[in-house]
Amino acid sequence: MNSPLKPEVKQKCEARLNELSKEDLLNLTDFAGFRLLGVGRSSDGGEDLAQSALLAVVKGLELDKRGRRPRPEDIANKQLFIKYLKGVIISLLQNQTKTREIKAYHRHTPVADASGLDEFEGGIILAAGTPTASQQAEWNDRQNQLFSRLRARAPQRLWRTIDAWEDVFQDSDRIPVNSFRKYVVELRNLAREVFKEMGAN
Repeated sequence: MNSPLKPEVKQKCEARLNELSKEDLLNLTDFAGFRLLGVGRSSDGGEDLAQSALLAVVKGLELDKRGRRPRPEDIANKQLFIKYLKGVIISLLQNQTKTREIKAYHRHTPVADASGLDEFEGGIILAAGTPTASQQAEWNDRQNQLFSRLRARAPQRLWRTIDAWEDVFQDSDRIPVNSFRKYVVELRNLAREVFKEMGAN
C-alpha cells in the first residue's frame, strides 16, 4: 500500500498544476496527439489523453490508492513537471494500447485490472515519469523511420521544415515555423499519413 504524499510534496504539486498555462496544455495535447498517431490512431484523442494525465495526477493527490504520484524531483520546476506529465501520457497510452490488444485477442473474456482501475488510470505509480531505456530506444527508432519516410516523400520545399522539426522532435511538441506556416500544415498532414502507415506495419 502506498503511503500518502507528504504535505509539502502535495502542496508543491498543486502549485505546479496551477502554473500550467493554456499554451502548456496545448503543447501537452499536441504531444499526446503525436503519440496517438505513432500507434496508428487518430490525433483527435490528444486532448482527452492529456486531460486524463492531469486527472491521474489530481487523483494521486486526493486518493491514497489511485492516480499518479510524482517524485519531488519531478516537481522541482515547471519544465520538469511537464516532462513528468509527458511520461504519464506515454504510460497511459501504453496501458490503453495494451488493453485494446488484449481485448481484441480475447473478445470472449472480460479483461479487468485486478485493482479495478480503468484503462486511463492503469494503477498506482509512485515514480512514473520518464520512459524506460527500451521505451526510449523504441521511440528513437520510430523517429528515425518517420523522418526517413518524410524525406523520401516530401517535396523539396518542406526539407528545411523537416530538418528543423527533427532537431527538436523529442524536446518540443510543435513543428517549428521557420518559413511559411502553410509548410507546417502540409508537413503535419504528411506526417499523419506516414504515422498511419507505420502503425499498420
